[in-house]
This record gives sequence, C-alpha cells and structure tokens, in this order.
Amino acid sequence: MLKPLGLNQSYFFPTDVMLHAFAVGHGVNEGQNFVLRPWQLTRASAALGGIAASMKDQLRYARFHQGDGTAEDRTRVSSSESMRQMQTPCGARELNYKMGLAWRIQDIDGIRRVSH
Repeated sequence: MLKPLGLNQSYFFPTDVMLHAFAVGHGVNEGQNFVLRPWQLTRASAALGGIAASMKDQLRYARFHQGDGTAEDRTRVSSSESMRQMQTPCGARELNYKMGLAWRIQDIDGIRRVSH
C-alpha cells in the first residue's frame, strides 16, 4: 500500500528510519532531559501504528482517504465501495464515537469526523 500511494518517506523498521533525518522522543527525569530508548516496536506492532512517516507522507495518506480509492496519479488502489465501507459505522458505539473498519467516526453538528 505504501508504494502505490507514493509514500516514499514511510518506513516499518527503525533501521530504515535512521538512514534519514528524523525526530526522536525525549523525556525528563529529575530535571535531566534524555532520549527515549530503545525504540521497541516489533513487526507485530505494525497494525498499531508501526509506520514512521514524514509529514508529507502523512498528508498524502490523509488525502487518499478523503478520496475515492485512487492515488494522486489516478492509479486505482482500492475500490470506491471499500473506501466508503471504511468510513461507515459498523461496530458498537464507544465513548462518543462509532467504529468503522479501523476508523473512529464521529458526527458533530452534521459534519462527519473520521480519525484513527
């Protein structure tokens, strides 16, 4: 899914990310700043948000999900019906939102908010 969408600055593994400029998490302990490490993200965690992506790629991904299933170059990546189903409430209501296929769906004053 990464390549067809043109996500060229998105990576699954820290060893791939560290070949490029990237930001790291920091913490403070007793007034001392430190880098949060190790970067423990196993391959099994990929579905939880295990992709490290540039802001440009994140925006490209968001634009894709606002569309009809075609990439920016108009290549069909997903059917229009699949795109619609992803943003259709299908699960139980939880807190103040409903669930679609991997998306949280919240209708506020007639405006649908889809988030992940």
